[in-house]
Amino acid sequence: MLLKNISRKTNIQYFFIFVLSTLGLFKLLFENKSNPSSNQFFPCFEQPYFTILENHFLYVKIFTFLLFIGNAILLNYILRKHKLIEINKYYPAFFYLLFFLSFLKTTLAIPLFINTLIILFLLPIFLNISKKNYKLQHGFIFGFFCSLISLIYPSFLFFILLLYIILIINGFHDWRSFLIPLLGVLVFNIYFFSILYFIEYSDYNFFFDFYSNLMSFKFLQINYTNIFQLFIYGCFFIFYLSFLYLIVSKVSKMNIFVRKKYYFLLLSSAFGLFFIFFSTSSYCIGIMFFITILAVMGGICETFIKKRLLYNVLIFILLLSIIFNYLSSYFVCLNLTIV
Repeated sequence: MLLKNISRKTNIQYFFIFVLSTLGLFKLLFENKSNPSSNQFFPCFEQPYFTILENHFLYVKIFTFLLFIGNAILLNYILRKHKLIEINKYYPAFFYLLFFLSFLKTTLAIPLFINTLIILFLLPIFLNISKKNYKLQHGFIFGFFCSLISLIYPSFLFFILLLYIILIINGFHDWRSFLIPLLGVLVFNIYFFSILYFIEYSDYNFFFDFYSNLMSFKFLQINYTNIFQLFIYGCFFIFYLSFLYLIVSKVSKMNIFVRKKYYFLLLSSAFGLFFIFFSTSSYCIGIMFFITILAVMGGICETFIKKRLLYNVLIFILLLSIIFNYLSSYFVCLNLTIV
């Protein structure tokens, strides 16, 4: 919950984070076994993943839970390192756990791991882009990891456009800054196709057809019959609009370095929303990325919030909706199993 003088109440923050972590643990422990969409992965990756999921479901649950907690801790650490939050505040971790709790399930272990890569390798690059701190190798790393993630979610390669926009905003106009990320993409693909050559993979027509189909865009279909999900999406929408308003209203009062980081948050949230609503193949990673950015925005905006009671009510409604949505789906699955 959002409290006044929270920096003096670190133990209370720990308590709320512990509660959310415990809810996530119970949600995973009582989850029924299920498989992700069969067309989510390229066939040579799909079968090993399904085998692990089938034979070691408990271990995958533990792995998923560790990623769930670890990503929240990493996010809080990175924002503190870049001086976007105070040292005794843990609201980015709190909001990350809260927002992701509604989507948490074992079959999202791979997207969660990719989200870890984004937080570890891509987010710091965005937050560090300035004439003083940005280096060409940062662009290479960004392109390399974008290409790696695009093996699972091909549309993620378009996130290089976000890097280019941020570079332009920060005054980078030399050709090397724009070429090096593409070099990272090229180097990764050289390594990847070399591996395919050495394992004697030959069906390249199927390979390119498979990924070209995943690159297609289609508007997201929302289940309007589930009232709890509608409450969850409604809470996300209100949180996003309120955080957006707070950042836009404060951005002009910040110094130029902080202001450009705020611009990154606004642009990246728009990119995340685009992939959620228009790229069905990259829906999962779009959700991960958007939740990460929304948690960052919430952690930063906590300082600007005055009417905390309204936010606490919204947090309470969201948490209840997540719990009731899980319970309703759990008992439906339980009844189907019994029948």
